[in-house]
Amino acid sequence: MFAGRKFTIREFHTLELVDSFLVSTVLENSVTSKTYNSIDDVPLVQWDRLATDAPIAYSSGYLRIIERSGIEGLQDFHYIIMHKGKVPVCIATCYSFKADLNEYTNSIIKSIVSYLRRYFPNLLFIKVLECGTAININSSPFVAESNTKPEQVIPLLKNCLKDIGDKIRATVIGIKDLNHDFIKNESQERMVSNDNFAIICSAPGTFLPLQWRSIDGYVDQMKSYYRSKLNKHLRRNVERKISSVLVEDFSAISEKLAQQWLTVHNNTTEPKREVLNSLFYRKLSNALGKESKALLFYSGDKLVGHALLVCDKTILRWLYIGRDKADTDSLYMYMMYKVIETGISLGVEAIDCGPTTYGIKQDLGAKIEPQYYAMALNVPLIRNFAAPVFRKLNNNNVPSNKNIFKSKG
Repeated sequence: MFAGRKFTIREFHTLELVDSFLVSTVLENSVTSKTYNSIDDVPLVQWDRLATDAPIAYSSGYLRIIERSGIEGLQDFHYIIMHKGKVPVCIATCYSFKADLNEYTNSIIKSIVSYLRRYFPNLLFIKVLECGTAININSSPFVAESNTKPEQVIPLLKNCLKDIGDKIRATVIGIKDLNHDFIKNESQERMVSNDNFAIICSAPGTFLPLQWRSIDGYVDQMKSYYRSKLNKHLRRNVERKISSVLVEDFSAISEKLAQQWLTVHNNTTEPKREVLNSLFYRKLSNALGKESKALLFYSGDKLVGHALLVCDKTILRWLYIGRDKADTDSLYMYMMYKVIETGISLGVEAIDCGPTTYGIKQDLGAKIEPQYYAMALNVPLIRNFAAPVFRKLNNNNVPSNKNIFKSKG
């Protein structure tokens, strides 16, 4: 708009100052990012500024446990900090794992692929770079300051993931644990789904709000059908002389707990990813202190199972279970009953019950929470055609919620 106009020296300096001010303002309001390859390299003062009020999965202590435990299946850990000027406004974590595409095929193809893997061991395995919280905690895939707009964060986050994906040669880039409120916001959904990302339904989580002051009050509030069903299973555990004890220090039995977890892991039909070990249990117990707990289940004097718990501010997170034997009996329902009793005694507001085994969790009052997953093929030339294929991976088996409690009238 100044074309062809001549300026005095004073006017020129004025324009120079205005231009400098505008550039400075743009730089102060723009968001930049920096990526770190280890939690030990992350400037913790900046990270903790945002992680303090975030879920425990973003705390540097928890991330250090995950990274240093040597958990099989998870690698290439990266940590992203975004700044507005010099102020950190967003953090995110990512890691890679090998996905077995054969787990999503029918039984005939599974048999054929299993045979061919004798000669081609990497057949139908792909490397996935995933953004979100590692291990079994459902949370937002990034934590942003309240004044930071999604349009300042999401495109930059995807660019960071693309750079990391290229560096580690990931075939697929995924963003996990997008909740229903996030996806139903059309502008946010568009920001995630452009650039050839497909959004699909993933395994839902389960969540039990707690409004009872005692476990007896919880049981009394159940409808008669569900209460009688629970009592039947509780009686069976009494007959088997099953008891439980809640401990905060379980480091000395970490080897046993890891073995029990592996028994459950090896017998599940769900897609498998990380493989826990005794070092993970030991570090979780030692590093988190009172925030980590284990419910130990005994048959007489024999330790037959456990539930691994983490106190996350007002939420009790039920991470994993382990068992000596992968039997179909009443122990699992008794485990959840004791987890609920623990949550009530601790005074938390809710229990994050995690994914899978939805039927039993619903029969004890857990609500289904839909979760979504954004994924893109990180392969030139054919990435534009991948979205329709990815959408076929939609989880279409999301159960409906049950109302197992009496109305409050």
